Amino acid sequence: MTDIITIKQNDTYPPLRAYLQMRTGVPIRIEGATVRLILKDADGATHLNVMVDIDDFNEGAVSYKWLPANTAVAGEFRGEFEITWLDGSIVTVPNDEYFILNIVKQLGGAS
Repeated sequence: MTDIITIKQNDTYPPLRAYLQMRTGVPIRIEGATVRLILKDADGATHLNVMVDIDDFNEGAVSYKWLPANTAVAGEFRGEFEITWLDGSIVTVPNDEYFILNIVKQLGGAS
């Protein structure tokens, strides 16, 4: 089942939080790794490609604090996390699908 994350256009809270796991549910130990959040629109154009914070490397916990520009465009985006270890090896989570980021058009405020 694909995870769906929803945030309102131009919102910067709450931060995106994720626990990176193998398909079996085992946490990926990400000590010494870097992790990127990658979001693409339906046409495959990159919406976001940024480093995320590692909150707990033993549990694979990561987070990203949204910037105003990250949520300025309403729409549905496919997302994944790319983990790169010091030796250059890479694993992508989820590895069998994407999660969906749904940025809902706001009615008031800045648009």
